Amino acid sequence: MEFLLFNSFHAFFIAALIIFLGQVVYAALGFGSAMISITLLSLVFGDLSQVIPYFLLLCVPTEIAVVFKNRKSIEFGFVKRFVIFLFLGLLIGSYLLKYTIPKHPVLYLGIIICIVALYFLFFEEKLSFTFKKNGVAGKVLSFITGILGGVYGISGPPIIIFLKGLKLDKTAFRATILSIFFSMSVLRTIIYTFLGLYNLKIIFTAILTMPFVLLGLYLGNKIHLSVPEGKFKKITALVLLINGIILVIKNLT
Repeated sequence: MEFLLFNSFHAFFIAALIIFLGQVVYAALGFGSAMISITLLSLVFGDLSQVIPYFLLLCVPTEIAVVFKNRKSIEFGFVKRFVIFLFLGLLIGSYLLKYTIPKHPVLYLGIIICIVALYFLFFEEKLSFTFKKNGVAGKVLSFITGILGGVYGISGPPIIIFLKGLKLDKTAFRATILSIFFSMSVLRTIIYTFLGLYNLKIIFTAILTMPFVLLGLYLGNKIHLSVPEGKFKKITALVLLINGIILVIKNLT
């Protein structure tokens, strides 16, 4: 198994199932793939410096297709301004991933997941955020998004909170967040490549995992059409909370 990122076909199959689950969530909700996949991959395999670049390669093809399909609903001027500050955070986060990643990165990741999950479970409908598109909050949250995306591969929470505060409708919300994800994936791929975070094992493993990505997208789209979005969000948040708690306990013992 020297040609794969994982040391056995059994490990590869577990990783592929995790990726499949993440893509199901992504297609059904428009976000959450990284929170699901990075959490579980980190729990099973631990090495974030390998897991995050691997997962990123699996996101790019999906995001290209979705952004192209929804391009008419995207306000590209707003996305461009958001991505500028996001890029600055990405540089810092990517550097941390490469050189000075915190002592207990998976513990911090678990805490982040728990906070996000609790928000979606109990406070999303009770707390209403109102932001301006060109306000300070957007710049700060985009910067934080970049840092989280660079070092942990999870960038959704700040973006989701900000876009909810803009009171976008469902179509505009989905199109905007996917365009930001796509922009971020392109930037991260370039930065990770420059920092030497990619190797042939990661690339080849990503290629072999792609059928699981496509299958997850297909099933996720089916679920999106058949299951109420609100109910599915609650289920996803509960799963995220359980994963976050497991990560915290694992790194405190």
